[in-house]
Amino acid sequence: MNDAHKQEMAESLLLHTVMFGAFAEARKEDPNSRAEFGQGLQQGTASLGLDLGKVDLTNQGFAVKK
Repeated sequence: MNDAHKQEMAESLLLHTVMFGAFAEARKEDPNSRAEFGQGLQQGTASLGLDLGKVDLTNQGFAVKK
């Protein structure tokens, strides 16, 4: 992966993070919307080559599921 590709991926992740944060905040009170949002988040990150289904978010950050 060259530097330009790394930069493009970093910018894309930043944009996704901001968008997903805003969407999550808007849907935090509705369990059905939260589940739908979670599925969309997982699909969106999969398109970037990241599988969120394989990690857990812990107090120390992301950890690979065992």
